[in-house]
Amino acid sequence: MTFSSASPAPAILASSLLSREKNRRPHSPHQWRTGIPSLDRTFPPHRWIGGKLIGMIDESTASILVEEPKLPLITQLIITHLASIHECSINISTSPPSSSPPPEAPAAAAAAAPATVFMITSATACSTSSISPTTLATALESAHLPASLLDTVSLLQYFDFPGLADAVAEVSSTLSQRQHDGQAQNKEQQPHHPPSDSTSAQTQPQPAQPSIVVLEGLTQTLTTLARSTGPVATNAFLVPLLRSLTQLSRTRPDLLIVMLLEVEFLDLFSSLQGDSGAAEELSAFAGYF
Repeated sequence: MTFSSASPAPAILASSLLSREKNRRPHSPHQWRTGIPSLDRTFPPHRWIGGKLIGMIDESTASILVEEPKLPLITQLIITHLASIHECSINISTSPPSSSPPPEAPAAAAAAAPATVFMITSATACSTSSISPTTLATALESAHLPASLLDTVSLLQYFDFPGLADAVAEVSSTLSQRQHDGQAQNKEQQPHHPPSDSTSAQTQPQPAQPSIVVLEGLTQTLTTLARSTGPVATNAFLVPLLRSLTQLSRTRPDLLIVMLLEVEFLDLFSSLQGDSGAAEELSAFAGYF
């Protein structure tokens, strides 16, 4: 779903593309393609394209896929991502080593896996959310994936708009620190002498870990804020948040940001048109790519 001052593109129900792709050929529950080219390119071999704003409808309320369990589309997206990471780790662990592993390799393997999914959701709706830990755990079990994949999922809860902004800032800080650490690690792995062909093949920089940021509850949070402070103050709060999300999506090609917005957001967005700060920032965020 794209909000822009330009002429609107025809709406396409994402779950209908998923249904069409699922019926095209048989494959395992967690290896389907979404049918959305920009998303299909993001999965193995992890060639992610950042800066995408995706509008989704909860498939559990739709009438398609009647004969299959109705799992929310965002949950399927996260499970597919986790399955992809899991498959990649299996391929790495089963590939023959180029040389004998160093003594400290087992200890490094035991280190906690970094988060690849950041779920920012309202604390009051967390238990019933389609991205709640319970929902994800059930979906992982149904897809025959290890529950340990939940260790790579970070849940950030908020109670109000300032808490939401703090959660986005925390995710941004975490990703920036991870990017800095990855660059430092790649720099340390570079040889201090002209490498041979065999050495250069072993010292290739590690690719950035693909990540997903899911932001849920923005519509209700903004509605509450607008009722208590008015549209001018709402703009003052909203513009920095959207600018932070824009920065994240544009500077990290390994990151996908998904905002779960209710239909009521369209009315809220229209009410902000008079105070164009947030409206223009949202249009830039949604229509950049």
